[in-house]
Amino acid sequence: FYNGEIADEIASASERVGGILGKSDLEGYKENYSSPVGTTYLGYGIHGHSTWTQGPVLQQALNILEHFDLKAMGHNSVDYVHVLTESLKLALSDREAFYGDPEFASVPVDGLLSKEYAAERAQLIDQKKASIGMPPHGNPWKYSISTGTVSQQPNYGAGGPIDLQNESGTTHITVIDREGNLVCSTPSGGAFSKSVFFPELGFAISTRSEMLNFIDGHPNVVEPGKRPRTTIINYMITKDGVPIATVGCPGGDAQAQANLQLVLNTLLWGMNPQEASESPRFASLSIPNSFYPHTYLPGQLSIEDGFSEDIKIGLKGRGHKIVYAASCGMGATVALRNPTTGVLAVGADPRRACYAIGL
Repeated sequence: FYNGEIADEIASASERVGGILGKSDLEGYKENYSSPVGTTYLGYGIHGHSTWTQGPVLQQALNILEHFDLKAMGHNSVDYVHVLTESLKLALSDREAFYGDPEFASVPVDGLLSKEYAAERAQLIDQKKASIGMPPHGNPWKYSISTGTVSQQPNYGAGGPIDLQNESGTTHITVIDREGNLVCSTPSGGAFSKSVFFPELGFAISTRSEMLNFIDGHPNVVEPGKRPRTTIINYMITKDGVPIATVGCPGGDAQAQANLQLVLNTLLWGMNPQEASESPRFASLSIPNSFYPHTYLPGQLSIEDGFSEDIKIGLKGRGHKIVYAASCGMGATVALRNPTTGVLAVGADPRRACYAIGL
């Protein structure tokens, strides 16, 4: 794709529609291999992508949630949904302030994933009242070995369009073999609904650059060669240093939120992969959407079918503005390998075409 005939076709098609993507951009691309970032939860290692994605949102939320007795609350109870939502909003506000390509920006990853920082952030959660809109970001630099400052932030006005009934796009693939090798990927390309489609190529060019901003000094400001802070993520789980599971769930900004619920369903609630995937999910809309036009709906909490009216009423009573979503992340996959027996297990999310295949 980056050299030869296909690269020529991409560059020509881009120029034809006034695009700025040229052949030299394609030829200059080099893939990077990097170490994952992570945290621990209930004795497990939770590993994911660094801050060129929204990946650490899940680990930050898990660190915050260690300060609450989730088991006593009950699965998907009013207390449980409320505390998870508020934890995610705190982590997502840090995403907006501090995340960006670490090859181009100074990002306090160690501070963001610090257990001490999580303890500080957990104290901000009112267990009986939802925060209004996106809460203020914290100061993870206090807990980092590096030094830095908080840049000027984008100002996204409240409101904007959103379609909660027709999610589509990204997919997820996991492969595990009998030797214990685990591979997971969440590929996503150009969206037919908004990208320029080139008939001679048979595909559209990605529009992920829309996730960059124009705020000088911000970690996610647009720069040549820089990776936009993407929503595309997945996770691996280890026990005693041995990989035992992968988790992934397409869904834009709902990805980190849905994956958090999948991880908790699996590790805290002991669900099998099918149960973990089928369980009703929810996602906060109280942060600017990563995709243009960055719709921001303060206080809104989208929930799927499967929550009782009592749960909805209870959440409304705490200040959440409940809206219905056909899916809060779709195509979720939890894949497990028992390191002792070698038994493999995987589920298929019924929210859209999704398959579990053993060969």
